[in-house]
Amino acid sequence: MRLNQVIIAGNITRDAEAKTSTKGTDFIRLSFAYNENFKTQDGTWESKAHFFEAFYTGKNCYELAPHLTKGTQVVVIGKLVLNSYKDQKKLEIMAEQIDIIQKIDKNAPKPENNAPGYGNDDAPF
Repeated sequence: MRLNQVIIAGNITRDAEAKTSTKGTDFIRLSFAYNENFKTQDGTWESKAHFFEAFYTGKNCYELAPHLTKGTQVVVIGKLVLNSYKDQKKLEIMAEQIDIIQKIDKNAPKPENNAPGYGNDDAPF
């Protein structure tokens, strides 16, 4: 039995764009990342970003692409493939499914700094 499945949740790092290949296949290229938080040997917490490239093919590429904007949280399900571009090889995710978890509205007003709520020093515990 061979198993090649990837499931990664992260944030899109740049707006996705739908295109059509020279063979007539619609596709989306997608860049996304997730942050891994971990404790170092000296006990301090650090964060490291992991970046991924994915591509998706399907009939709904042109309808899906406008919703895949920078900052949007997604879950990408697919498999790892090694693709060759010109003289380079690149490990990518061939996405079979892209689920939007949280859409970022670029036109939404940003909250003011003096909005009510708990600050770090105001926590009730």
